[in-house]
Amino acid sequence: MKKVLLAIAENKLPESAFEFISRLNEINPLLLTGIFLREIIYIPDPAFSYYGMVSGAGHNAEAEAIVQKDIQRRTDWFEKACQKKHIEYRVHNDTDDLIVEALVKETRFADLLVVNAEAFYQLSELTEPEGYLKSILHLAECPVLIVPQKFSFPENIVLAYDGSASSVYAIKQFSYILNELCNKDVIVVHEAAANSEKIPDEALIEELAARHFNTPNLLMFHKHMMRLAEWVKVKQSAMLVTGSYSRSNFSEMFRKSFASKIIRDHKMPVFIAHK
Repeated sequence: MKKVLLAIAENKLPESAFEFISRLNEINPLLLTGIFLREIIYIPDPAFSYYGMVSGAGHNAEAEAIVQKDIQRRTDWFEKACQKKHIEYRVHNDTDDLIVEALVKETRFADLLVVNAEAFYQLSELTEPEGYLKSILHLAECPVLIVPQKFSFPENIVLAYDGSASSVYAIKQFSYILNELCNKDVIVVHEAAANSEKIPDEALIEELAARHFNTPNLLMFHKHMMRLAEWVKVKQSAMLVTGSYSRSNFSEMFRKSFASKIIRDHKMPVFIAHK
């Protein structure tokens, strides 16, 4: 049994992320922990002509009452949803104002963190759209699964491989943590910088993938071929597995135009792992 975290930090409840977890639980029962992070909210400040930003206790009684009411609303939803789906669960709502730090600490004691991308986009109007999400992807001490608002449960697993230790680590972590999905159709993809470039350590990655997945196919993408992101977009019910997000040892293709674009556009579930 694995321990999975669900970050519940947005005004709109993470129903799609919960549905994905529910499907996993049907295949292999798990322990789900709901992390109820304090919202960043806005309340009128009588001393000024604008709204003040508040993110938890220690500001004033009015703000704290709003925060606690919202946490209770999300907690009630989570408990009822888990009971309905027969999921073993825990509730952690003792986080403080340090939103990212609190969530990162929780990841140290979990196998997988599941988030709705939209949850982090909407968490604060004062940050760039991917600000909190990028922080979590950098700092999380367990793999992160990003679930779009609309998704199909994966029937195709796309393993992004660029020859780096990071990409291989992500593939192995996926096979260990979400082994119930390893019987799906699996494709290992690598985009070459030139037509003459070979897949790095092709025999080794093929040996590894064949031990954990259902008959993997190695695909080579050249510049003159359909772009990899476009190919992924047309795959039905696909899920992407990728290594470090925006790390220097990850290729330009995956860092700037592949994983980040798919996350931003909510194309498919994305599993991200780094050491």
